[in-house]
Amino acid sequence: MVGNKKPNLLVGSLICGAVPIRDPHNKWYCPDYMFSRKVYPNYLSGTAYLMSRSAALTLFEAAAQVPIFHLEDIYVTGILAEQVLTISLHTGGGNVLMYPPQKSTTFWS
Repeated sequence: MVGNKKPNLLVGSLICGAVPIRDPHNKWYCPDYMFSRKVYPNYLSGTAYLMSRSAALTLFEAAAQVPIFHLEDIYVTGILAEQVLTISLHTGGGNVLMYPPQKSTTFWS
């Protein structure tokens, strides 16, 4: 078995610069009170993404501190990953290092 060199890895189809949809009749509606920022953090498409076991555990632990969000791909690979990155950067990293979600050129081949 080949070991993963990046323990908290998130890989998939990267979405950058997506804006919350404010139309209440849209399937992906996001009310301002749930997410007030103008742009979502970069996240991986929910169609499919790959994460290491340690990334899953780290994101799971972060979920206890971050309010739930109904669009799960944005929540898990965007909001939670951003929160973990922020904590890691502000605390000097400690034992947690979360790589930002990454676009994979070979993921879909």
